[in-house]
Amino acid sequence: MLADAGDSALPTPEELKDMAKLVQMLDAAESDIEHLNTLLSLANQRRNNITMTYLPDAMNAANLKQFTAKDGTKIELKPIYSGSTSLPKEEGGGPNLKALAWLKDNGHGGLVKHEFTVPFGKDSEEEAETLKTLLEKKGYDFNEMENVHPSTFKAWLKEQLEKGNPGRVPLELFRASVVTVATVKRPK
Repeated sequence: MLADAGDSALPTPEELKDMAKLVQMLDAAESDIEHLNTLLSLANQRRNNITMTYLPDAMNAANLKQFTAKDGTKIELKPIYSGSTSLPKEEGGGPNLKALAWLKDNGHGGLVKHEFTVPFGKDSEEEAETLKTLLEKKGYDFNEMENVHPSTFKAWLKEQLEKGNPGRVPLELFRASVVTVATVKRPK
């Protein structure tokens, strides 16, 4: 039992010894966690190398898109699409206005959503329901931001690239890429 700060009794030598053992146990547990996190990170890197490089390269060399191993495990090559309409953190984050403008100028403006941030106090529920035009009319302070939801953008990018429009989509502007990954389905 630990002494309360207001308690004048000092811990016994046995209590101090027990607490010192607990601190040692805590140090060992934290060391184990650090070691296991390192092992997990290395295992994830190995898995990614196998599924994103070695298996796709081997399957492409064998001219295979999919195959089933003797044990029933199914391996299939699938493209993974990634990209963003946001600026990288190194550039301040937030919406990439050039990317949003490109979408609008090239017939994909429906992807772009408008988001308004309006600061209201706790007891201002009625005012919070006011629309944009009323906000301006009443003089409320608000910010408008345009953006595309990441999963909407990913689906659009996949559609464009699968339709054969990669030359029309400025991949660098969207920091877009396609990685072929070997997916593995184990038999049940």
